[in-house]
Parts: sequence; structure tokens; C-alpha cells
Amino acid sequence: MKKGLLIVCLFLSGVYSQAQGNKINEWKKTVSIKNKDTTTLAVIDSLFTYYSRIPNNDSVFYFAQKMFDMAGELHNNYYQWIIAARRLSERYFEEGNIDSALQLQFTALKIFENIKDSNSLSSIYINIGNAHKEYNDHKKAIYYYTKSYQIAKETKNQYSIYAAGLNLGYAYSQTGQLDSALYYANVSYQSALPADSKGALFISETMLGIVYHKLGNYQIAKNFLTSSLMKGERVLRTRFGYRPLSLIHLSLAQTYAALKQYDSTLYHARLSLLISKKISYQKGMVDAQKILSETFDLRNQIDSAYYYRKLYDVSLEILFNRDKTSAIESLTFEQNQKDKERQIALQQESEAREHNIQLALTAIAILSLLILFLLLSRSILVSHKVVAFLNVVVLLVVFEFINLLIHPFLEKITHHSPILMLLALVAIAALIVPLHHRLEHWTTHKLVEKNKAIRLANAKKTIEELEQPKA
Repeated sequence: MKKGLLIVCLFLSGVYSQAQGNKINEWKKTVSIKNKDTTTLAVIDSLFTYYSRIPNNDSVFYFAQKMFDMAGELHNNYYQWIIAARRLSERYFEEGNIDSALQLQFTALKIFENIKDSNSLSSIYINIGNAHKEYNDHKKAIYYYTKSYQIAKETKNQYSIYAAGLNLGYAYSQTGQLDSALYYANVSYQSALPADSKGALFISETMLGIVYHKLGNYQIAKNFLTSSLMKGERVLRTRFGYRPLSLIHLSLAQTYAALKQYDSTLYHARLSLLISKKISYQKGMVDAQKILSETFDLRNQIDSAYYYRKLYDVSLEILFNRDKTSAIESLTFEQNQKDKERQIALQQESEAREHNIQLALTAIAILSLLILFLLLSRSILVSHKVVAFLNVVVLLVVFEFINLLIHPFLEKITHHSPILMLLALVAIAALIVPLHHRLEHWTTHKLVEKNKAIRLANAKKTIEELEQPKA
């Protein structure tokens, strides 16, 4: 019976491998035809994902770069700067090239700030935060994660709330702000529950484990991390699945070290190092080598402690050398200056809008008083065309006033979509125009009555003067 089941399993495995191989060959054939369209981009992304699962780092980088270049030729901003740039950024900072990852993401940020695409900006802010996190600049990471979280809350994008909350939980835990860390870790966990079919929950459990470790609740941390490891190993591994697995093993190693269970510490630290090496993840190697060195030192295994300490020093130099530090600081400084300039521009724009609102209110008040004066005056004859013209001017000024007043609100609810904003303004105009027609009808009626009364009074006065006997 067992042999029969084994044969069936092997047969099915062979069939699946053959089918998978056929699919890969079809994808490669599609790419080799060299058609440049969205379909080919999707195929390249599928090849990227496939080689991420093996993983084959050279192929992963090759297909990410190919997708980026082709999307640029097709002027497809989303594929180039959201999908391909993220893939490349992940690859860059895994290898320790934080400056290259930041360059890509700052360029993407500029593009999507100009077109005011909120969801894409939220994703880009997370990517920038991730690059800073990998460089252990957690304060700067918190700054960008917070921007992403605020946008996600405004747009009610559950995945971005999950991702930003997850990263905020980690970054706050590394800066010792544990109340904030626990709050955001729980936000991420609650957001992940509906999306558990996509494998999101195990990373949130990892984050809760890390936070509880920082809080000193090692048993709770161990439970969360063990649960996350079981879930994570069942999830289909993609490129973004390996780093979390490395982090889970590292966190378990740290928790077992705190519990003084050093055999388990070494077991999970070695697995973390093995996974990190597999994907050339520099920071993962640095962290794993550090805990291995410290654990062997505690066990008085001096040779092993020295061996991993030397590896740690080499990896640390690769990740945090002076040239990279200077490049990152330069990029960060330039972006800070751009952020300040943008804030000043936004402030000036807000002040100009407030000033224009005041001018519009003043114009409405003056024009309204002028129309009332012309309607109520008992000595001035006014053509109805003059009042009609003034009514049109008031209508235009009122429309501009409403536009200025609600424009920020419209941008928020329409997510800066020009078509939706135009439809909203058309709807407002559809409400104002009928009111204008009623007002115009009323003013015309009043003006005609007033003119008749003035003419009648003038006529009576003239008759009286003619009827008076001459002296």
C-alpha cells in the first residue's frame, strides 16, 4: 500500500514538473519573440517569480532589469516604477546596495507625486522605508512608513494598512518605542486576518513575536514565532517569502538565546544564515553571524566564535562601508531638501487658495450689494441686460468660490482623478445653474416693476407740472 502511494506521488510529481517545465519553455519562447507589450511584461514577471522560488539570483536580477527596461520603452509607469522598480530595489538592498535601491525609489516618488497617484505613493513610501530599515536607519524608515500608513488610511487600502503597520511595528521595536510597536503590529495582524489565504498572516505573527521578545515576554514571543514558521513554510515561497523566513529563524534564535536554550539558538541561527546566503541577503547574514558568534562565545567554543566573528566583520564592512554611507547620506540629504521645497510650495499654494477665497467672497459681496442697490433704487432706471450681466458674473464668481473651497476635499475623495473631479464640478454646476435662473427671473421681475414705478412717478410729475397754471 505504502509503495503504491509512493509510486503515485512520484508519478504526480513528475507530471507536475513536466507541466511546469513546459510552461517555463512557453514563457521563454514568448520573451524570445521580442514583442514589446503588456502581455510580454506579465510573462517576464512570471519568469521572475519562478526563478525567485528556486532561487536563481542571476536570473532573478536579469528578468527584473528586463521588465524595467521594457516597461520604460512602453512608457508604462506602473509596470516600470511600481512593479519592476520594486523588484530591483528588493534585489539591490538584499545585496547591500542600499543607495541603488534609494535612487530607484526616489525617482519613482517624483513621478507619482507629479500625477498624484495615492496608492502608488503609499507603496513607494514603504519601499523607501524598507531601504532605510535595511541600513538600520529606523527613524527615517518610520518617517516613510508613517506617510504610507496615513495615505492607506485615507484611501482605505487594506493591504497598504497591513504592510505599513507591519513595518512600523518592526521599526518602532528597533527604536525601543514598544507601545507603538505593539499597536502597529496588532493593526497589521488584524488587517492580515481577511487576507490569510494569501499567506499574509504568518509575517504579522512574526512581527508580534519580535515585539513580545523586546517586551521580555519570551514564551509568548516563542509561540508567535513558532506559529509563524509553521505557516510560512506552508506558504508558496516567492522572492518576498525567503527574507521573512530568514527573519523568523533569526528571531527564534534570539528568543531561544534569551531563554538560554543555546542548542535551539544555534539551530535557528544557522538556518537563518543558510537562507540569507541562498538569496545573497547581506543584512540577514550579518545578523545571523553576529548571534552565532555571541552564542558560541557563551558556550566557550572560542574557535567557532572567532570564525563567525570574522565572517561578521567582513559582511558588516560590505554592508556599511564608507562609500555606501556617503552615497546614502547624499541621497537622503537631497530628498530632504526636495521634501522641504515641496512643503513650502504646498504652504504657498494653501495661502494663495485662502487669499483667492477671500477675494471671491469680497467680489460676491460687492456684486450682490450692487445688484440690490440697483433693484431698490427709486431714482435710477436700469436696463435688465445690466442686471442679467451682473448675475452671470456673480454665478461665475460663486462657482469659483465653491471650487476653491472644496478642491482639497475633492482631491482626497477622488484620489486626484481628473475625470472624477470634472464630474464632481459638473454636478455642482448642475445644482447652481437652476438657482441662478430662478434668481435671474426674480431680479428681472423686480427690476421691471421698479422701472415701471419710476416711469409712472416721472410721468405723474410731468403731468402735474404741465397742469399747473402759468403765472
